[in-house]
Amino acid sequence: MAGDLEPEREAVRTLLGGELGTVRLGDPKVRSHEAEDGWLTEDLLFPTSLGDDIPGYFLRPEAVAAPVPAILYCHAHGARYDIGRAELFDGRAALQSAYAADLCGLGCAVLCLEMPCFGERREPGESALAKTHLWHGRTLFGRMLAELVAGVDYLAAHPDIDRDRIGAMGISMGGTHAWWLAALDSRIRAAANLCCFADLECLVASGEHDG
Repeated sequence: MAGDLEPEREAVRTLLGGELGTVRLGDPKVRSHEAEDGWLTEDLLFPTSLGDDIPGYFLRPEAVAAPVPAILYCHAHGARYDIGRAELFDGRAALQSAYAADLCGLGCAVLCLEMPCFGERREPGESALAKTHLWHGRTLFGRMLAELVAGVDYLAAHPDIDRDRIGAMGISMGGTHAWWLAALDSRIRAAANLCCFADLECLVASGEHDG
C-alpha cells in the first residue's frame, strides 16, 4: 500500500518546495548527559548538511535489553517563540502537563528537535525566514518537515530504537507536523495529533492563520 501512495507523496514534497530529503543530521555534540531512574536524558546539538545546528532532547532507557519504541515529539507554535523543545519537559498553557515523564512511563524513547524560529533558533524570526525560503522557491513548513524527517532518520538508525515502532505526536503546529510526517514518511507507524485545525483552508479564510 505504501508504494501506491508514493506518487501523491512526491507531489506534496514538490509543493513543499522540494525540502524533504535535503537535511542530514551529523553526529551530535552531547552538551549534557543525565541519568535518573534508569533513563538517560541528553541535550544534543546536531550539525546539519546545510551548515546550521539543531538542538534536540533525546531520552532513552539507560539499560536496554531489546530495542524500544520511539516517539518523535513535535513541539507547538502558539506564538511562543521562546518555548520550542522545552515544551517536552516544561509543558505549556495549552497542555495539562509536560509529556516527557508520561512517554518514559510507557517505555518509549523520545526525540524532540527545536524547529526554526523557536527557542535557541529564534533568530532570524518567522516572518524573515519564511520570506527567505519563498524567495528561494522553498517553504519554511517544508524545511521544518525536512528536519523532522532527518530526526526519523536518526531514530531509525539508532541501535537502541526499534525502527519498526516509531511514532510522532504533538499539539497545534506539532500536531500538524505529526500527521504530515505520517502521510509523507511510511516509517512513522502511528501519529497522535492532540489538537489542531483539521481544515487549514478555513483558518486562512478567517484571517487567523498569522497568529
